[in-house]
Amino acid sequence: MLVTEKVFEAFLRCETKSYLYSKGALGTNTEFSDWQRHVREQFKQAGWERLRSTVRDSNAASWALLPDTTMQELRSVDRNFGNPH
Repeated sequence: MLVTEKVFEAFLRCETKSYLYSKGALGTNTEFSDWQRHVREQFKQAGWERLRSTVRDSNAASWALLPDTTMQELRSVDRNFGNPH
């Protein structure tokens, strides 16, 4: 199972909701849930911008900050990073 950011965040709040997201179940969005999502995205974007502004080397910033990377991709990078060949 691919664990996305949305599935992981849902798991932290409710295991059932996480399971439903992972299976692709769709629900109806309310005005409040849309507003919550919008505020969360704005907060996340502002945080990334602030973090990027503190990193001096722009190449390091683009490589080191991978906000949309999946756990599977990170495991692959970790396995390859430890290999000296």
